[in-house]
Amino acid sequence: MVNYTPNKIGQIEINIFLGEKLLNSNPFKVNIFDINQIYISNLNTGLVNQLVKFNIDTSKAGIGQLDIIVQDGQISCDAISRSSSQFDVIFVPHKCGLYKIDIRYNGLTVPGNSYKTK
Repeated sequence: MVNYTPNKIGQIEINIFLGEKLLNSNPFKVNIFDINQIYISNLNTGLVNQLVKFNIDTSKAGIGQLDIIVQDGQISCDAISRSSSQFDVIFVPHKCGLYKIDIRYNGLTVPGNSYKTK
């Protein structure tokens, strides 16, 4: 068992040796990311049956897969790419209340936000 704590974002290569013999001729590649470097902006109160739009920036988080789920998948949601790491997220709330927005990056939940409509 080997533990390693990375200190920067990006892809690292790991070579494994047994004594002086390299066990695999190709290094293992590991993607390092930081979920705390994902920024959500312009998430404001909206109106029922009107388009809600907010922004997500993953540019400082490292490479990853972004998933957004609104109301446990009951509300349709789209993420429109402005670049490889910046997205406009849109959905339409159909009733007043607090909306649960689950934002995940590489399968991990980004510390979240709730959204309230009027």
